[in-house]
Amino acid sequence: MGEEAEDAARVEQAAESHRRRHHLEAGGGEGRRRPWHVPEVGDEEDPDDAVVAEEPPWRTVPGPAPPKSNPRRLRADVTAALARAFGGRLAEAQQRLEALCAAAPFNTEIRQTLAGVYSWRGWPRRALAEYELALAVHPENVAARVSRAALLQELGRMPEAEEEVADLAAAWPEDVRVQRLAEDWRRRRAWRLSLVGETGSGGGPEIGSSDATTEATLFGPLAGRVQPFLRHMTASGEYPEGRSSIERLGLGVELVLPGFHLVAGNDRDLADGGSDAGIFAAFDARLGDRWTGGLRYAASSPRTPLRGRLFGIDARSLDASLGYRPDERRGAALSVSRLRLSDGNLQRSLLLSYDQLLFAHRKLRLSGVGSFYTSSSSAPGGPYYSPERDRSFDAGLVLDVRTFQRRDRVLTHRFSANAGSYWQKGFGSRPTVILRYEQVFDLNADTSLRYGLVGSSRVFDGNREERVALTFSTLRRFP
Repeated sequence: MGEEAEDAARVEQAAESHRRRHHLEAGGGEGRRRPWHVPEVGDEEDPDDAVVAEEPPWRTVPGPAPPKSNPRRLRADVTAALARAFGGRLAEAQQRLEALCAAAPFNTEIRQTLAGVYSWRGWPRRALAEYELALAVHPENVAARVSRAALLQELGRMPEAEEEVADLAAAWPEDVRVQRLAEDWRRRRAWRLSLVGETGSGGGPEIGSSDATTEATLFGPLAGRVQPFLRHMTASGEYPEGRSSIERLGLGVELVLPGFHLVAGNDRDLADGGSDAGIFAAFDARLGDRWTGGLRYAASSPRTPLRGRLFGIDARSLDASLGYRPDERRGAALSVSRLRLSDGNLQRSLLLSYDQLLFAHRKLRLSGVGSFYTSSSSAPGGPYYSPERDRSFDAGLVLDVRTFQRRDRVLTHRFSANAGSYWQKGFGSRPTVILRYEQVFDLNADTSLRYGLVGSSRVFDGNREERVALTFSTLRRFP
């Protein structure tokens, strides 16, 4: 293998490890996660271009022969781009590699390296196009075929991905990259268990003196494009009127299509003997490499106020969302919601959020976040919190510190602090604060844990209520 091919192989290995870790963190593709650090295959704080400067683009030979291109200069250029990519300077790496591709359009190693950078930036379609161009020149390029198959999975093109994985496993069964791809494909099709929970205590009538929620989802094996799941959810809280609780059990199915996810199912409340049943459905779309959208409906909404359930109140919900993430450094999201309660109240809300990577260096990442929220109610003043009109602004910082990494085992500490202002009609504006600490622990390629502590100080009807809660979640695959 030549030096250029070795460089491309390093990119492919890093990109694959990077995708595997963040795919697991996202729960197998249920959500889109932005990358924050390329695996440490040569972090460089400030890449040195001295080697590039020492190598001339052309080599002259004695006599009348024309100058020849200098392959050492090309390798130096690729290495300089790689140093920037591994150091998190992806925009600079992209710019250099695109220029190299324009100068050498048939060089598959450069094109593969560029495809890896596109993938890290969150652009799977652009990355797939580059791999396919590389394969048009060299159809038996194993590294490019492995990366293409992984991207086909990410984009929901399951039959094509399955066929490519089978072809690669039959042709190159001893290749480590092919073996790893086949292992990831088995994980994608395997049983999967997701657990999410929170328990807290507060000091006010709206939050309640104590509360707890859990949600467990067991996904069955993926069969073609279809994956069934079983979901169990509980919620409880102590309020001045007494204790309110629900326990719902639902069965559903997820359909994976190119660029789309469809979910439909039915659940019922076990606390009242199963008489309260309702359908739920969701539609998520990836509209190119930058835009995402979604719709959700629930006939018996989990967003029904728990305090309102003490009075026999239920609700239907409809939510729509739109996300825009131009690259790995920033993104914005808009969501609108409609909650129709059985007492005749109609609640509408809008949430606009933004995040921006401020600083990234080796094991540290600092992001800024902000949001605007507003809501209205047609029948305020009921037996649950339902302001006629309110709005809030908040801004904060999120600091990720990765303290340990060994292959797929990664431990990250996450600190976040948000401060803002909440306004409610008839009560004016008051400041709000939310502080959070979490540990995100990827034990291996099959198991991820997240647990932490969150404290908040918020205002309801002009009264300040504080709450402290423990949070936890885990994702476990059974390949």
